[in-house]
Amino acid sequence: MNQPLSMDQVFLSKLNAIIRDNLQNEKFGVDDLSREMGMSRSNLHLKMRSLTNQSTTEFIRSYRLKEAAKLLASNNYNISEVAYLVGFNNISYFNRCFKKMYNVTPSQYLDNLN
Repeated sequence: MNQPLSMDQVFLSKLNAIIRDNLQNEKFGVDDLSREMGMSRSNLHLKMRSLTNQSTTEFIRSYRLKEAAKLLASNNYNISEVAYLVGFNNISYFNRCFKKMYNVTPSQYLDNLN
């Protein structure tokens, strides 16, 4: 028998769905997410800190980078295509963020897969 989802699980599920639906939109940010969630920016920030120990901005960025890692692993796209697909319009910024999260550049990540 399945356990019902907690309110926090429902909240995170909705949050992830909204980010996923706006993944390619490089302009999608905290204000957009708070509006979609029906919360003030500050209340969203507090809720995100308590649930994930990340700011809303950090959470969005890490979601984008996790998706980027999946896309890179698929070997269907090159690095710049992946960056644009996950909402980064600056390749060098994408590389810096990716390296900060995974301790390797996207190209090193690809090399490690092969």
